[in-house]
Amino acid sequence: MKYYEELRDLFLEDGYQDLIYYAVVDPATVTQEQALVFGNFEQQSFRFDGTKQGAQDRKFGEYALWWASANQPDFLNSSVCKNVGIYLDILDHHHSYALGVLSMAFGLKKDNTRTRLPEYDQVLLHGPEQVEILMTLSESRGIHFHFPLNERYRDNFIKAYLRLCYDLRAQILEGDLPPDDFGQPSSYEWFKSLEEEVRQKGDFVVAVGSIVKMQWNNFHMN
Repeated sequence: MKYYEELRDLFLEDGYQDLIYYAVVDPATVTQEQALVFGNFEQQSFRFDGTKQGAQDRKFGEYALWWASANQPDFLNSSVCKNVGIYLDILDHHHSYALGVLSMAFGLKKDNTRTRLPEYDQVLLHGPEQVEILMTLSESRGIHFHFPLNERYRDNFIKAYLRLCYDLRAQILEGDLPPDDFGQPSSYEWFKSLEEEVRQKGDFVVAVGSIVKMQWNNFHMN
């Protein structure tokens, strides 16, 4: 069974009927040199409105990459920490390929060619089941997704993105595609420093990657 079929079953078990869909881009329709063939999030599962990207357009007061819960009481031993560390590692200095995939899937552009990450930006999306998601893009920290307090949705979404990153990495290696040459720092090294900061703060950390509605910057801990 292909990985996206496994993920679809995973979401269905948790009660989501329309969570993740994939479509394969025909390589004959892509003429750009750096285009990849991939299984990607299908555009129909997401909604992006470029006119509603302000803080006032957000439904929730706070979004986070991780928050303490009964199932995952500490960040360093959470599945979120593990999976984020893996996808930052396997796509370190190659995030432009992932952003190209996501930009097309979310309707931000018409092709899947690599796209340089900005210094920092936030994008408000409505994901599958119309759940609001904040995607943060950072040349030093990579690509991350921040969610309202919906643990199962968050964990399954991150698993889906991790599978996509594995798929992209395999194609990058097979095609011997070049890394990003934008002079960007290592997002994986940044993440390891974040882990160390969390380790030093210990039990005082109750959320990581928290974004408050009326604040723009950035990736902090509560």
